[in-house]
Amino acid sequence: MHSLGLAQNILQAALIEAEKHQARHIRAINMKLDKGFSECDSLQFCLRLFSRGTIADGARIDIELVDIKQQDKDCSYCAVNKNLSPLPERHNCDHLDAHQTGELLSVILEID
Repeated sequence: MHSLGLAQNILQAALIEAEKHQARHIRAINMKLDKGFSECDSLQFCLRLFSRGTIADGARIDIELVDIKQQDKDCSYCAVNKNLSPLPERHNCDHLDAHQTGELLSVILEID
């Protein structure tokens, strides 16, 4: 089950980021995933399960499916340098993770 590992990674990163900002609660986890990702329900289930007992417990989980190929076209750097691997660290478009994972574009947290 691919969504199991993805959910663990997303939650771990969310908790680390929330801790950096001294958050008391994560209200929402908003994600952009490649439109080809077919395990949205499973990913949401796993995130809810793994977040129990953490500051993300009860967080709203929103998934937006987008076209990675279109995202690349919209980013002038990626359109020109799409064959670079890995991309330079200085490059920071909102779909950078998609170049590394092939499906996860971004995660945005809402915290208290």
